[in-house]
Amino acid sequence: MRLGIGTAVPLPVVYISIVHEQGANVMMLGIRNSHSALFGTV
Repeated sequence: MRLGIGTAVPLPVVYISIVHEQGANVMMLGIRNSHSALFGTV
């Protein structure tokens, strides 16, 4: 099954994972900014 997972990854899944990662980065950046605004630390 491990080989099947590695070889049969569709492009939409890769695209969605990339978009999800970018969204997570933006969300973490927003949390970090609000965190620094609340606590005065970077």
